[in-house]
Amino acid sequence: MNRTELAEILEREGFDPCVYSLDGGTREDTLCVAQEGGRWCVYYTERGIRGETAWFATEGQACEHLLKQIRSLPIQQTRTTDAEPGRLGKSVQAIAFDCFGTLIDWEAGILDALSSLFERHRVVGPPADADLLTLYARLESEAQAGSYRPYRDVLADVAQGFAHKLGFPLPAMDRGILADSIRHWPAFPDTAEGLQRLKTKYRLAVISNIDDDLFANVEHKLGLAAVGGFDSVVTAEHVRSYKPGDAHFHEALKSLGLGPGELLIAACSLHHDIAPANALGMPTCHIDRNQLGASGHADATPTMTVRSVAELADALGC
Repeated sequence: MNRTELAEILEREGFDPCVYSLDGGTREDTLCVAQEGGRWCVYYTERGIRGETAWFATEGQACEHLLKQIRSLPIQQTRTTDAEPGRLGKSVQAIAFDCFGTLIDWEAGILDALSSLFERHRVVGPPADADLLTLYARLESEAQAGSYRPYRDVLADVAQGFAHKLGFPLPAMDRGILADSIRHWPAFPDTAEGLQRLKTKYRLAVISNIDDDLFANVEHKLGLAAVGGFDSVVTAEHVRSYKPGDAHFHEALKSLGLGPGELLIAACSLHHDIAPANALGMPTCHIDRNQLGASGHADATPTMTVRSVAELADALGC
């Protein structure tokens, strides 16, 4: 990632240019990145005074650090437009969640699996996390193009793509490393409690680009078993299609017996979920998980934005 690419990400995600500078300086209350003396640095200026500085060997590392810092700030301090829960109106009767990236921390899981793969094959100096996840998004999209194939097969192609990109042979036994790791991917800390609170007021569904058995491996981590589970689970295997195609959304509406305005789509991915749901006239909630890039990107404006499932429960009075 370079500063030009970082600028595109920040603009796409709606960050206010007043809170950052990609050319250094000492503008008041600003996160800055700059090149000084052959190295790259990131620092914060308060009242025009430069504070503690973090140093990096490469532009990519500095840009990744700045992006993490900006994404960690409260939304109301960084966005030019914010969530407006009242815009949902009173018609919403159910909420359909994306799973991986929204309820399950898939970026942590992906990076752990790739780290094991790289260590096993003695890969020296792999790309930065953000670059790995951006590559993952590209490889996954390429593998999902064309006729439907099981997600396990998609992930095998993704693993092969990483091996090709980083220059090591991938034995057959390692093609399943990503799919096999899914059972170990953690839920976000707020997921179970937030879903339990929402379940007291709304029917809940999952719409996920996943195989049935792979979802079954993590469903127990989502915390709804004791309260009846999800009211509907729509997987890629079930509809034989991948988001951002619209098959998941139509099936969720059908299974719940709802119209488009009655089902809120809650997801971390603007590309896979928010944009297609917007196109179908469905209310949308962007759950901003500070993703580094595995979910891809899209120009889409959600109905509302929150940082967690628990914050969504707060906003909806649950």
